[in-house]
Amino acid sequence: KTALSWCSSYDVKEDFVSNRVRQIRNNVPQANLMYIRSEMNPADILTRQPKAEVFLKNTLWWNGPPFLVSPESMPPQTDLFNLMPEEGMKKEFITTDTSIIPSAEEIVSQSKQARPDLILASKA
Repeated sequence: KTALSWCSSYDVKEDFVSNRVRQIRNNVPQANLMYIRSEMNPADILTRQPKAEVFLKNTLWWNGPPFLVSPESMPPQTDLFNLMPEEGMKKEFITTDTSIIPSAEEIVSQSKQARPDLILASKA
């Protein structure tokens, strides 16, 4: 439920999470997100570390939860999360960090200029 609460809040402090939430809101602004219990969530299967033979036969993994194909089996919608919970939105921000890293050719070129005797010695 943590990720869902992040999506329905404007008080996310971490930049990475805040940026992902912004992307979700931009891509699907009218979406209602719903909590799916772990036993119905295919993404949670691998967190239980199943044996390979059990995993390969797992219908939840291969087919998804039943409610995806049969609306009658939809879980109760008590845990709906609205992506736009409040009118007064706070400003969202993006922070970036840039570094200039020399290419491998530049590093080799500089090392040849600095100590040509080492390069000659290594070829012998």
